[in-house]
Amino acid sequence: MTPWIWTEAQTKAFETLKTLMCSKPVLTQPQYDKPFVVHTDTSAYGVGTILLQEGDINPQKPSKPCLHPITYYSATFTPTERNYDIYKCELLAVIKALQNWRPHLAWTPQPFTLITNHANLTFWKHPRKVNQRIARWFAELQDYWFEIKYVPGKTHTAADFLSRPFVDDKGKQDNEDVVVLPLELFVKMAI
Repeated sequence: MTPWIWTEAQTKAFETLKTLMCSKPVLTQPQYDKPFVVHTDTSAYGVGTILLQEGDINPQKPSKPCLHPITYYSATFTPTERNYDIYKCELLAVIKALQNWRPHLAWTPQPFTLITNHANLTFWKHPRKVNQRIARWFAELQDYWFEIKYVPGKTHTAADFLSRPFVDDKGKQDNEDVVVLPLELFVKMAI
């Protein structure tokens, strides 16, 4: 076992971390008289979303206030969800964000903006034959008043970072060596 040694380097790192955690931007409380903004993104492994609202005035662009984070959400996909196509994954990111922040976003007095870097969500704006899962998600979306805005991926880095979990299991071994019906299920009979 390696002994723990606290030196000047650890003290400096601790003090820096403490200062950064208490400096702007820190999380803020939601203000229900202002519209919300939700950033969503997916990777092959999970979803990352951020709930924001307008905050301080941006000195470089006074007509465009800074967005201030209220909370962050990140979740890894289940093995089943990893098999979804990109259209379902992007819609799932929206569903997970809305479920997580339902108390803030359901029945808002003004529409909130959902920002995504995937134009794939436009796939759902035309009539389609959908399976039961998508039909349930569609029913869930009816409680919300929102507008979807597409932004290029290079400007959507925070939600992208949250969608990439730091875990060993990144799904690379998914669906390999799967035994669908184990041998024990079969009855041995003499013919």
